[in-house]
Amino acid sequence: MTFVEANKIFQVWKSWYWPFDFILGSVFLAKKPKSFLPFPEEVLEEALNIVAKYYFDAGDIKLSKLIQESIPAIWQYTDDEAAFKEASATFSKPEMREIILLHINKFKNDWINSLIKQKESNTFNPKSN
Repeated sequence: MTFVEANKIFQVWKSWYWPFDFILGSVFLAKKPKSFLPFPEEVLEEALNIVAKYYFDAGDIKLSKLIQESIPAIWQYTDDEAAFKEASATFSKPEMREIILLHINKFKNDWINSLIKQKESNTFNPKSN
């Protein structure tokens, strides 16, 4: 895979990762369905490693590290059937439904605050919350 190809995948990942991985984690907890990934996990991991190395070699150690730290999130995706079975078992418990709803509401508030900050500064940095 070339850097240009890897960077295109990275651009999708960085737009997708924070809102979607987080909300899927809120619903599916540790086992998220693979079908939700924007690319196959091997392709994502290869692309992220290529882009992280590029930024490392260019001297942007901070961005390289942030990219590398997102890779383990890919490993939390599993067979769709297993993820849906686990989510079903989780949702059958009233206390877990409450926890999930609290988590989703926190995400919603964080997302709204991020959008407001983005509009104010005309940039996007979800880690700035």
